[in-house]
Amino acid sequence: MPCRIHFLLVRNEDEVFGQLAALLAALLDALASDSERVVLQALSVLGSIAGHQQHFRRVLMSLLDRFRGDAGLVLLQKGGPLVIRRLCAAMGSQVVFREFASILDEEQDLSFASTMVQALNLILLTAGEVRELRELLRGAASSSSGADQFKALYSCWSHSAGALLSLCLLTQAYEHSCEIILSLSTLPLGAEVLVQVDRLVQLLETPAFASLRLQLLQPTRHPHLLRAMYGLLMLLPQSTAFRTLSARLQAVPAVTMMQLESLQLQQGSNGGRGDKQYNQQQQQQQHWADFAGLLEGFIERQKLHA
Repeated sequence: MPCRIHFLLVRNEDEVFGQLAALLAALLDALASDSERVVLQALSVLGSIAGHQQHFRRVLMSLLDRFRGDAGLVLLQKGGPLVIRRLCAAMGSQVVFREFASILDEEQDLSFASTMVQALNLILLTAGEVRELRELLRGAASSSSGADQFKALYSCWSHSAGALLSLCLLTQAYEHSCEIILSLSTLPLGAEVLVQVDRLVQLLETPAFASLRLQLLQPTRHPHLLRAMYGLLMLLPQSTAFRTLSARLQAVPAVTMMQLESLQLQQGSNGGRGDKQYNQQQQQQQHWADFAGLLEGFIERQKLHA
């Protein structure tokens, strides 16, 4: 079926788009097939349809609708990442994630929105097809396009405290991460939020956060990062995630590292140039987004989830 639709799409585009609702339903049904060939063909056709700007949002909305309910959750867990990664490869991860964020930001089913954000966040942090977007977000403090992408995702990512924290840590907005963690103490800290924090700790051990783990060796330069890590530790109950994060932090003797950094700065042959450059970067980081306004929006959305 997908192969036949692809042929018609090439030969008679107008006729295909005239039956778009029925065709999308058939293609999305094909995604649940046990045949990898059928799934890949359906993905290819969906990518071709989504490639037409006027139908792009409709394809994503139809896909999200297919992920609803118990059967949809099974499909999301089984084949959702592959579908989204293929769309990112075909359309570009920045465009796909922005559009998903725009749709989910208006979602009325808050539980579904949270589930989808967590799924998208995992893809953001781990998928090869999204590497370019990850690198863009890492440079958000010094890149206007990276900052714009961060702001475009932020409101939607507020559906999940864990996902939002991982986004902020990825962009190295460590001071804001501390503010989010502190704000959680004023909100009902239910089991779902604790599960999200647990997952975040697991993600901190992945390659996406290798640079963050190395920055723990510079507590003088990244004090808010260290505070954020200890803040997460204080939120967690005694669990595997608690022990994992605690072991990671114990491997970084903060007082000793601060003393070493201070000695290096005193003995530096560049006359403090590196430290001055770092201070300039810190000042720039504090102004690349309206963090106070973003935090307010996060708190309001989390109150709706409570």
